[in-house]
Amino acid sequence: MNQTFSLSRFGRLLRTYFVENRNVLLANVAVLFVGLAGLAFLIYSSFPWSIPRTRAMLLFFAGGVAWYVFTVQQITLLNEKERAITYLLRPASKLEKWAQLVLVSGLGFIIAYTLLFTVIDTVGVWYVNHREWKPEQLKDLLDRSTIKPWFEPSQLREIPPMLWVDALLLHPVALALALLIRRYTLPLIPVILFFALILVILINHQLLSGMIDSVKEVSASPFDKMSVLRTSDDWKTVALPQPVGDAIRYGVGALVMLLLYVMAFFRLKEREV
Repeated sequence: MNQTFSLSRFGRLLRTYFVENRNVLLANVAVLFVGLAGLAFLIYSSFPWSIPRTRAMLLFFAGGVAWYVFTVQQITLLNEKERAITYLLRPASKLEKWAQLVLVSGLGFIIAYTLLFTVIDTVGVWYVNHREWKPEQLKDLLDRSTIKPWFEPSQLREIPPMLWVDALLLHPVALALALLIRRYTLPLIPVILFFALILVILINHQLLSGMIDSVKEVSASPFDKMSVLRTSDDWKTVALPQPVGDAIRYGVGALVMLLLYVMAFFRLKEREV
């Protein structure tokens, strides 16, 4: 098999995938829609002033869980020898198979999830903005009785940058680890990520404690601003000069993404050996 990338061959590979997995994909979309609609009903039934924040949490956390499960689901096929043979022996290069895996579990999920969330949010925004309030509830509304769609620039600016970075890292991390871990993949990866996160926070804490005297408390989450509470009870933000600080922070994130995708490619390549 020619190991170069052929667009026509890649198109046939994608078509074969969607034909063979059509029912499973439609079932996934249906389950995702029902789950999102149920959670959205609880969120949009609350007061308008609290909805933008909880809606952002729904967008990222529900989407993150669904994205992780869907990505691992795509790799499960390759962890079962009998089912993997058919996939690995298809007339396509290794690069095309890897691109199909990344495209379906990455861009494909983003498009489907964004469309579903936008439809649900549109209905929710209409409901909130046309909702009739009881007289005793009006005193809590003030001038915040309406909300805007989640994709409005003013709403997107309210989302912490750390959430965007974490969302971008989720797919390559899940893809690489799912190809690395063959058994108990779905429950084991979150455990590994949890302890890795704790380790990073502890390392950041020790670094800041060593550089700054009289440290009482440290907030040092990955890709977020670091804050230090000194014994004098005053908070200090530790930050590099801009734009150097953001360039380093997001540059490291981009490098990690690239390395994880390369790792996923070679892990997939090993399955064919």
